[in-house]
Amino acid sequence: MSRIRDALSKIEGEMRPLAPDPHPPASYEAPVYAPEPYPPAAYAPAPIETVEAPQPIAPTSPSGEGLPGIPGDFHRELSGLRFTLETALPDRATRVVQFAAAVAGEGTTTVAATFARILAQDPSQSVLLVDANLRHPGVGMFFGVPGRPGLRELAGSPALEFESSLVAVERWNLHVLTALPVSDEHGQLFQADAVRDFWARHGRHYRWVIIDAAPVLDAPETATLGTTVDTTVVVIQAARTKRGVVQRAMDVFAKAGAPVLGAVLNRRRHDIPEFIYRRL
Repeated sequence: MSRIRDALSKIEGEMRPLAPDPHPPASYEAPVYAPEPYPPAAYAPAPIETVEAPQPIAPTSPSGEGLPGIPGDFHRELSGLRFTLETALPDRATRVVQFAAAVAGEGTTTVAATFARILAQDPSQSVLLVDANLRHPGVGMFFGVPGRPGLRELAGSPALEFESSLVAVERWNLHVLTALPVSDEHGQLFQADAVRDFWARHGRHYRWVIIDAAPVLDAPETATLGTTVDTTVVVIQAARTKRGVVQRAMDVFAKAGAPVLGAVLNRRRHDIPEFIYRRL
């Protein structure tokens, strides 16, 4: 009996709460990127229509400084993408970046539009978001603005007024260029030389030009656009897209000579709590 009492006493001792650690570990804080300030682009050749953004959802960013309705981890990853792009393209006065998936349904429009919104949070950065998915335009729907003559019409007819197609959304430094849909019967929708000339004439007024492109395996024009931009970021939906499909998309870009920076994993789910991932 005495041995049983000793064992029970030992168990009770182990179950007692531990005394608080007098030196707890410091709480984790996500690194804050402080970009070199640039003067805002002096671009106001004509008045640009401004629309109100849709009513946002309550903010979920832990810092309180993120965009309303965007999960904190998604905001941090896209902010990290900005740092990666600035590091990879250090000497560009304007960074022209295309977002494209291998196949439809990967969430390219959401990723591209959200990245543009995050960039525009910095008032020193002027941002142009271009809808280049002419078969299924989504940027206008994302911001609730109608489609207008966009990249295809403006690059093909330089006489058209660029400013008349622009819409400022949410912030003074975020402009969108929507698109008019075309039928699937159309073949090559963009001429590389005309698009390069378009970036040279109009992209120079911005620090960032973000392109929401069509899936590269469904739309041959996406590889063509990839040869006119600084780099392409491939959007992949987590637990959906097979490796072979992504590899085929990468092969298409490689054969066209279009540079690809890397990939964004969209709709990723954490199997363990997020705060543990941040400590790994």
